[in-house]
Formats: sequence, structure tokens, C-alpha cells
Amino acid sequence: MATLELLPNELLLAIARSVQDIRGLASMAKMNRRLNVIATPLLYRQEVHRKKHNALFYCVDEGLLGVLELLRDAGQSFTERKLVVPEQSKINIRPFEREFEWFGVQAAIQRAGWSDEAAIHRAFLKGQTEVIDWLISPGVPVDQTSVNLCKCDRGGGSSPGNPLHLALCRGQKEVVHILLANGANIEELEPVISKTPWQKAMQGHHPATAVEFALSVASTHSEIVAGRAGRSTGEQEHINIVLRGSFIEPTTELGIYSRVSTAKSASLLQDIGPVDTMKEIDDPLRRSGPVDANDTVQTGSLMCIDSSNYGSKHTERPVTEENVISAVTALLDPIACIEAYADSKKQEAVLGQKRKSERQNACETLLSKRANRRSTTERDEMALLGAMQAVLAAMTLEETKQSLSWAMHSSRSIREHDVVILRQRGTKEPKFHLSPPLRPDAPIKLAYGAKVNASDIIGKNFSDSVNDSGSRDVRLLEASLAQYIANSPRVATPIYPQDANLIVSFLDLNLPVPGEDPDFDAGPPVEIFEAGTGMGALTLYLARAIHGANPPVPPRLRDALCTAPYERNNLPRKVVINDDAPDYDTSPHALDFSEQPELAALHEKHIAGRRAILQTLDINPSSSRLAHSLVRHFRRGMYLLDVNFHVRTIRSYLSSRLSQNGGQPFLSHAILDLPASQEHADVAVEALQPGGKLVVFFPSITQILEFVVWAKDSGQPLLLDRVVELQTSTSGGDGMFRDGTGGRNWEVKVVNIRKAVEEGETGAAARAHVCRPKVGTLVVGGGFVAVFSRMPRQVAPAMEEGNGIAVTDPAPETGMSSDDDASARP
Repeated sequence: MATLELLPNELLLAIARSVQDIRGLASMAKMNRRLNVIATPLLYRQEVHRKKHNALFYCVDEGLLGVLELLRDAGQSFTERKLVVPEQSKINIRPFEREFEWFGVQAAIQRAGWSDEAAIHRAFLKGQTEVIDWLISPGVPVDQTSVNLCKCDRGGGSSPGNPLHLALCRGQKEVVHILLANGANIEELEPVISKTPWQKAMQGHHPATAVEFALSVASTHSEIVAGRAGRSTGEQEHINIVLRGSFIEPTTELGIYSRVSTAKSASLLQDIGPVDTMKEIDDPLRRSGPVDANDTVQTGSLMCIDSSNYGSKHTERPVTEENVISAVTALLDPIACIEAYADSKKQEAVLGQKRKSERQNACETLLSKRANRRSTTERDEMALLGAMQAVLAAMTLEETKQSLSWAMHSSRSIREHDVVILRQRGTKEPKFHLSPPLRPDAPIKLAYGAKVNASDIIGKNFSDSVNDSGSRDVRLLEASLAQYIANSPRVATPIYPQDANLIVSFLDLNLPVPGEDPDFDAGPPVEIFEAGTGMGALTLYLARAIHGANPPVPPRLRDALCTAPYERNNLPRKVVINDDAPDYDTSPHALDFSEQPELAALHEKHIAGRRAILQTLDINPSSSRLAHSLVRHFRRGMYLLDVNFHVRTIRSYLSSRLSQNGGQPFLSHAILDLPASQEHADVAVEALQPGGKLVVFFPSITQILEFVVWAKDSGQPLLLDRVVELQTSTSGGDGMFRDGTGGRNWEVKVVNIRKAVEEGETGAAARAHVCRPKVGTLVVGGGFVAVFSRMPRQVAPAMEEGNGIAVTDPAPETGMSSDDDASARP
């Protein structure tokens, strides 16, 4: 029995594609590595088609970049959104759905406390910087919005949940750099209450991170301040002392661990007061580029400290609020931030451009693949069909035979005029019956006085069951050729199937199908002559052997062969003799198609196109009519048109055919099944082509000897090939259905031991085995067959010199020659 491990990858792929439940695919992927490789792509594809996006958000949460690659190959869109419902809000889903209609989607989400987010927002929440960087590559927009992920959303604004806004509010500096490098526009952020994004971060939830970020940027640009300040070394040291005494304290209150490396960079933010006390200013971040250093830093002191207190001779000028904000704006230039934080020299910006080009190429590739997939769908299906056929061809011979036999018997339905075997359940053993040709509403008699109606059988499949009038189960079986012959009514002793098979094998018939051999099609048809039709058993076997050489019978004509009546007054009323030859009809069993001209024309066309014909002859009209009916009713006339039936004597028929053919032989083979074949064989030998076989059948070996003597004495151009005894066999009896296929039947069965059962034994102790030849059954078969080869006439004298048919006398068993043996006799 084939298992999944033995199937090829193509068939496993077809099985996986047919699995509808995603859990079934998951189980298949867990079986082994080979099935995992086949089922995993389909598993991801089904997950994408479900459109729940659970796998996408889980991979973003855990930072699984490899799985995200698989989802992208499966067609996952990374711009999909998801509503996140808090546990305490799940009971209010119905009121929330009504608010969708009353207040709009965004207002309803905010009122319910839900959040609407995309994959890139989930990456912000989980701190997955690498995932954010990766999501931008497949084309996720850097300005995709969310709802209810930031408290700033409740304050309004035209850009709620902007990724850059979220990154600034949460103090995620690295994310800010990635977004700015990939095209995020800081000018899209509108100031809230006339404050810049940096100022909003200062007074929002992350002021410490905002100040730390600004100071770290300022520290990298201390060279600009140092070049403009022009302080002495002593003044610089004094500033450091002042910063340690005064500036660090305010930052400590904010919870900041300052990472400022120089006092000059820190002095840029020294004089900025609390945000709440600052007056409203214009947004300096709306400028298109960095501010010139001349506009940002004034010469002189930046901290409003009197120089006399420190012994300095320089005149200090106070730093205005505008100067400080301008300096911070210059330091918060996007490109400057990238250089200051990552020291990447605009590497992220270059990567951003590269990712854009990769996305365009990937989109073009995807479109091309889709077009190719549509054009190759039929080709893939044909390849899969070929693979499945190869798998069927690779199965064992026994399994193939069983499957084909079951398909043949179970798929073909029983039709009108079919002949079937009825296996009736019996008291001890089943009873078998061969039905007549089925006709609607015709009753069929069975054993036990029961009947079954043919209408109940027509339309069923073979191996189905029906109930007879006694409520017994009756199984329907298809009759083989041997079973059909052995169980049909007869008026003459048949040549049993085992013997008929052997005789046909002596002829060695290997005829090509129409169109296979042009030379064969162009020549005259092959004609085989059978004298002594009898029951028609050998006739059926010969017709089956030549059937493939003839064109197929049209279905309409085959149906008409079962229903058409016989023509009247064509069959002789008595056994014919040679004197009746002028009155013989050439077609004694012709069917009447006079009322159907189209079928008559179709019949004549098929008869004219035959390439192999069996000419069977009998002098008894009743036997010939029954033989014709036997052939006509087997498989609804399958072999009927391969045979020409004649009711004439051998000499009258063959002599007329020889005269029509100019004396030239026309028979390929001849078979004589007559009581005294040598009395009619001369004309058969004359009509037999050189190289053809002449087969004679006799019940006794002495009759074979008489024929051999006749052939030798009359100088017939025949060469004896062999003489074969036909073995007898047992058939039928004890409820067994006769088939006559040969061999000795044995009885093999398991029975219960009556004494053991009475003593209470069960199981193997109460059973016994019976294994013995069957006795008291019908013995069939037997007889002798002689096979001759027809030789050309000019070879006959040589054959006579070489003793012809009886080639030589057999050597004596003592080993002496014939002369020595003769001299040794008294």
C-alpha cells in the first residue's frame, strides 16, 4: 500500500493544495523535513488568504525577519491594519459597531479606547528597530498613521499617529534617523499650540529624552561654537566649574544623565528656561536647511556671566532666546542628526534610495511572475497529470490489475440486452445463474422458486446487489467468455474453453489494427475457415482473436444488432446436401434493416471495410441459428460482425469461392471439426494458402491416424507439425459455476467440527481444514488435435521422397537400425 513517504513531490504538492483546513497543513508540515518543505509555502499562503494578519503582527512583535520574508513570498501586504481591543472593552463590541455609524470610524475607536495600528506601529511599540528598517524595504510608507497609540491623538491635529510623531514622543532616536533617511518629512508635523515637535517632546511625556537627544547632537557640533566663542583657556575652565555647580542640577531634576562632552556644547541650552514660561515663537523647523553659524551663535559670552567675576577682560553680551532656538534648530537638522548619532555619513539615506529601487524591481518581477503563472497553469496541470500517470504505472502488477479490474467491473453500468451472472445467496452455498439477455419487465427464474425482475437489474453496476422475490441477496457479476460458453444452452457438444484457447494459439494470429500496417490494409482480408460450427464456442474464440484487426463498430449499429429481427425465409428447413447447393442463401441469418436505411448503409459500409473474417459453416440450420444467437448475445454483439455464418456443405461453398477467385487459394487457416474430415479435406487444402495451418479435431487418436494416412496416400501438400492430446478437467457441481477453463478443481475450506462444538469448544479448537480434489463433478474436454502446414505444390514430390507426412519410422528402443531390426526377426 502506497504511503505519503513513497509518493513523488508533484503528487504530494497536489495533495497539499487540496487540503482546506489550515490545521491539516500545519500537521503535514510537522511530519518530516520533506513534507515541511512542501507544505510550508502553502501554509503561509493560506494564512495570507485568511486576511486576519495574526502571523504578521506576531512576527513583528518577536522580530522574526526570516518569517516575514516567507510571508512576503506568500503575498502578504505589510500595510494591513488591525484593531486592537482591550480585554475590558470586548463586551461592548455591539455598541461600538453602532458608533461606527453614528460618529465615524476614528471617533468611535477613540471613544471605545481601541487602537488602530499597522505593522510598522507595532514595531515601534515593541522596540523592534530592525523590523522597522526591514518593513520600509517592501514599501511600507513612512507616514502611515495610527489611532489611539499616542496621547497626543486626543488633542487633535491633521497627522494623528504619524510614525515620526510617535518616535519623537517616545524618544526613539534611532527610529527618527531611519524615518528621516527614508523620506519622512518633518515639515508635515504641525505644531501643537504653536510649538515645534522638539518642544512638544519637551513638555510631553519624554522631556528627559528630548533634552538628552538635543545635548548629544550639540556635543558633536561643539567645534562650531568653539570657533565662534573665542574664549581663553581660563574662561573655559571657569565655565566648566559653573556648569558643574549650576547646570547639572536642573537636568538632574528631570531625571537626565547628561552625556555632554564639552561645556561649550552644553552652554547652547543653558539659558533656555522652562517651556511653560516661554513665549510663543515661530516654528524654526520649517526652514529648508541648516541655519548658518553666523546666525546661530553671537560672539561673546553665551551664559550672561559678568567677566569681572572671573578675571576676564572680554565684554560679555547676553544671548537672546532667538539665538538659542536658532542654534538648536541648526543642530536638529535631519542630516546633521544622522551624522551626529550614527556617524553614518548619510548611509541610511543611500540605503533608502536603494530600497526604493529594489521595491520597484520587485514589483516589476512580481507582475512578470503573475503573468507567467497565468500562462503556465494548463502546462502545470498537464505535468501533474503525467506525474500521476507515472505513479500509477510504477505500482505493482497485482495492484494495477486489481484496480483496473475493479474500475472496469464497477464503473460500467448494466444495460439492456446484457447477459449477467446472478449469484443468489443459498442455504449452504450460493447458487449461480446465467441470465438471458436483459429486457425490461422480463422475469428471471432463480433457485428456491424465487424470481428477479430484469428492470431491477438494468442500470445497476456490476458487483451491486438486488433482492429476489424471496428477499434473498442476489449479486450481479459480469460473465467471462468461458463462463458464458460453459453455461449457455447447447444442441451440440462444444469445444470447451480450455481446448478452444489451445487451438487458437496453434494459429498464432497477430493481426495489426486498422491503419497500423499500410501493406496489410492494402491487401485482401484475412479469411479463416471453420467447418462444423456446432454450438459456436470455437467460433467465439476465433472471432475474439481477429476482432482487433477490424474497424470499430458504431454504437448505433451495435445497439441495432441486439434488437433487429431476422429476415424471413432465408434459413433452410432441413440438413443440406450438395444437391441443394443452387438453392442456398449466402446469408441465412441476415438481420432486417429494411425499415432503417441509415443503419443498413452503415452495416454495409462496415462489412466492406473488414480486414479479417471468420467463415464458419454447418449443414444443420438449427445448430447454425443457435450458434449465431450465442455470438449475437455475448457483450451485446461485440464479435457478431467479425463472423460470416453459412449453412452449406464444405464442397459446395469452397468450390464456388475457388471458381470466383480464379482457382487461387484464399484461406489463411482452416479448422475441420467433422466426423470424417478426410472426405472433405481435399477442397479445403486446395483453398488454403501456402504457409497456412490446417487443424483437425477428432475424439480418438485412431481418427487422427486415418487422416494422416489419407493425406499421405492422396499426396496432399501437407506437413504434419504436431499431434496433441487435449487434457480433461473437472468443472461444475456442488454449487460451483462452470467455466471450462481447465485444470482439476479442489475443495479447500474451513469447517466446524460438530463434536467439538457440542463439547463447547470455540475458536481454532472447534475448526478443521478440508483440502482435497473435488469428486463427482463434470469431466470436460479431451480429444486429439493434429496441426498441419500447407506447403506449395512443387514441394509435394520432395515430401513424398522424404516420407512426407509420416516422415520416418520411429527408431527401435534397442537402438538398432531398421535393417538390423528386420534381420533379427525370425
